[in-house]
Amino acid sequence: MRKIVVGSSLFWLTLCFQATPVPAAASETTTIEGDDTPSLLVLGDSWASLLPNDVLRQLCGGSSDVPSLEVQNDSQSGSTAAEWVSQTKEVVQSSSLQNVDYVWLSVGRKDFLDSRCEIEVAAQVAENVVDILSQIVAATNSTDLKILYPSYIYPPDDVCGYATTAALLDAQNELIQDAIRNSNYSDYVTLIDVSDEFVTAQSAPLSDAKWYEEEAMHLNQNGYNKLLSNASIQQFFGCSKKNNDGTRDWSLPKIFGALLGMLIFLLILGRLSDRWYHRRNEEQKSNDGTATGSC
Repeated sequence: MRKIVVGSSLFWLTLCFQATPVPAAASETTTIEGDDTPSLLVLGDSWASLLPNDVLRQLCGGSSDVPSLEVQNDSQSGSTAAEWVSQTKEVVQSSSLQNVDYVWLSVGRKDFLDSRCEIEVAAQVAENVVDILSQIVAATNSTDLKILYPSYIYPPDDVCGYATTAALLDAQNELIQDAIRNSNYSDYVTLIDVSDEFVTAQSAPLSDAKWYEEEAMHLNQNGYNKLLSNASIQQFFGCSKKNNDGTRDWSLPKIFGALLGMLIFLLILGRLSDRWYHRRNEEQKSNDGTATGSC
């Protein structure tokens, strides 16, 4: 019986390999159209400068040898939105990227915190962000340009004081997002709210400190990994679990994982069947012995 079961398992495993279609690479969507690797220009403050380029390059299933994104990080730690107003166009034009497909923009947090969270400063930051967007669009001169402006994440400490940090950062984010939506550049920009991405029941309304460096101002490596795994950010860059035609993405690693799971299931099933078979034989022998004794 064991041979029959294992043979049956191998038969089904072979059948799965033959029956599972592997779509051509061209039907999979991990990058934008075309064979060229799409490019990402990162601009802004320290939150942008600390983005892990190696993770960005492999964001949509790429590898160190075959990246899914070509990344250039021209952000400047400690810079403000006001400073970027005077330099954005020149920075973008001096980029070594041949074409810019994506821009990750992170500005405004330092302006706001340096003012000790004055909401009037947030209104000026919103105007500056729109100015920066206008320079990016003008410098790239691309109708297909996609700009990501994620909201700032709550810090783990009450930096604004009097338990107002979360509410004041929400107000700043709302001012900036409204300014972008009402600008001439809204079609280029994707607004993603990640402000509460790192809030837990214990840390609410602020972020959990485990995602931050000891200085409590910037995400640590695990924090950035969590940020980049956000579904909306993944979607922005075209990372998807489905192909263009709506079918499931049956790439080789996923096929292997599914088949491995099936093989384990079949082996367990064979083991259980084997035990049942032997138990039945023992019961049959016992019944035969009882019948012979009674004769």
